[in-house]
Amino acid sequence: MTRSKVMDRLKKLMRHEESARDAGSFEEAEAFAGKVHQLLLQHKISMSEIDLEAIEDDDPMGQSTWRAVDHDVGHSSKRSWWKERLAGTVARAHFCRLLVMTGSNTVFFVGRESDRDVTSFTYTYLIKQIERHSEKEYCRAYAQNVREHGNLEGRGMTVGYKASWIEGAINSLAKRFREERTVVEETSTTANALICLADNAVTEYMATQKTGKAVGLGGSAGYNSGGYVDGAKWGKNVSIRRGVGSGSSSKRLN
Repeated sequence: MTRSKVMDRLKKLMRHEESARDAGSFEEAEAFAGKVHQLLLQHKISMSEIDLEAIEDDDPMGQSTWRAVDHDVGHSSKRSWWKERLAGTVARAHFCRLLVMTGSNTVFFVGRESDRDVTSFTYTYLIKQIERHSEKEYCRAYAQNVREHGNLEGRGMTVGYKASWIEGAINSLAKRFREERTVVEETSTTANALICLADNAVTEYMATQKTGKAVGLGGSAGYNSGGYVDGAKWGKNVSIRRGVGSGSSSKRLN
């Protein structure tokens, strides 16, 4: 299947996912989301069987800009520790790398075009899921703590809950991606060779770009054990695309 046909199918699945999510059918949306990465991996395995020159022509290496305002996610003049951590995890899970911009939550994904498209889609999807569920769980925990322990003590018990929930969720997602990569590398010689090829190609491209070292961002300021555990449980069970890889490699564009 040619790249153009693959991308047509990917975009169709993405539109179905967005329509289902907008209609409030989250299980259906997650089902469509899962099909996106399955199609991507099938395409990449077939691409690994042809020569590198053909791959460059059909699926070129480059970088794509992800702006919050383009995806109905609030733009900020500040970098976000959890969004960058999530972006790095999603990027590596889909054969890409991450670049960040100083003073903004705009990020850049580096990789082959089909990988960048799916990385952007997955990143947007997970941001919206995390924002929706972290707020929902915070409100639930706050109401429960106030009800069981009174207003003053209950409020104190919920301090730091949301940020810790998000941190737990992202750490669980990263662990799942790492585990999936390990399984793929140990059970499939073709897929393992594909991963090495993809990683090397992105690394070589990154070496040609003018970038600087970004200042690392810390995690949540206040730790809430209940929030972290609840977020980790959500991250362990939420439906995600079947990806490989994990981690974050953040650099800054000059």
